[in-house]
Amino acid sequence: MRLLLLLLLLASATACPLPDDARYLRPCASSADCDGYVCEADRCVPVAGFFDVLAEGEGEGEGEGEGEGEGEGEGEGEGEGEGEGEGEGEGEGEGEGEGEGEPDCVDDDDCGADDIFCNGLDRCAAGECVHEVVCTDAVAPFCDEVDRCVACLVDVDCLKPHDFCAGRDVCLTNHTCSTEAACPVGLSCENSQCTGCIANSDCDDGVFCNGVETCDGSGDCAVGAPPCDVDELCTGTACVQCLSAASCDDRNACTVDTCDAGSCTSTPRACDNGCNPATGACFACNDDSDCDDNNGCTTNRCTDNVCTAASACATFEVCSTDGPPRCVGCNVDDDCFGSQYCVDNSCVACREAADCPRHSFCDPQVCNEGVCALGLPHDCEPGFDCCNALATCVSDDEPRPDCGGVR
Repeated sequence: MRLLLLLLLLASATACPLPDDARYLRPCASSADCDGYVCEADRCVPVAGFFDVLAEGEGEGEGEGEGEGEGEGEGEGEGEGEGEGEGEGEGEGEGEGEGEGEPDCVDDDDCGADDIFCNGLDRCAAGECVHEVVCTDAVAPFCDEVDRCVACLVDVDCLKPHDFCAGRDVCLTNHTCSTEAACPVGLSCENSQCTGCIANSDCDDGVFCNGVETCDGSGDCAVGAPPCDVDELCTGTACVQCLSAASCDDRNACTVDTCDAGSCTSTPRACDNGCNPATGACFACNDDSDCDDNNGCTTNRCTDNVCTAASACATFEVCSTDGPPRCVGCNVDDDCFGSQYCVDNSCVACREAADCPRHSFCDPQVCNEGVCALGLPHDCEPGFDCCNALATCVSDDEPRPDCGGVR
């Protein structure tokens, strides 16, 4: 019916012929069926809103005389009078007619009601769909699909401005508001907080480092004992020895202190003879044996953990230059005093008889293991004397002053 009326209205209101196009007003389910046209009201039309433009646009009717006319638009209606209006009219007389379009609805079903009460009510009133909001009463402003308009749905719907100790506002299962005691039975309310206790859990302040609070039986909470030992640190969740290596310092420079997973570890420094706890330096020795340098010419001592070395040789001794170091009388003749000689690292008076200071031809000396000793006098034949200067025997009958005396 609507389509027929629009076609009639289009034909009478425009001097232009209808489009000569096979697509025009072809039945359709979507615009994809219209080959470039638009699917509207199950028909293919040139542009979107095509029917609305036809039904709601301005139109004029021409004629002579005055009278009443009927207007046709989208739907049927009547209008009379002079002036300008919406729609297109047909009739006799001068002026322009005013017409009414087809109503939006006939009954409530035309308004798309979803049967969900809390979504509101959609009604048909005077041909127009009207949406009515439900639960506007201040006493029951909330909507429940079963109980309809109620005072509350959740506790927060019942909140009223009052002191904490005046009670706790709650929403009951029947959707009515009620006020319950602010604190559990057995606890009192002071200064907007619950005080006292029934069980240990009522006293727990949630802070691990404060220890475990307990209810003392008289309704009062007792402070808990610190959970950590004196030499431990509390992290908030556990007791540990350390948080960093700095927490592990044992004031001993001879250890390397580290913190591993909350536990301190002190590792001694690698020192053969001990360590100085004040400086961390390794000791050179603990006793004299630690200072032995395998040198026979020195005497080694450990004094205050420090090695010292002194000469082990006597006043007239020197350190040998051949073989392992050791104290000897000499290495060369110059190490000996006077006219001594160095033989096998010892200073001696002679190496041979000629080295002896009193050795002579007539009174020879012998060198016995480096020591000069008197030998046997030179024996001359009878009638001859021994002459040192000439190193020979001379006749007694021939005095020889150049002999320096004879024997």
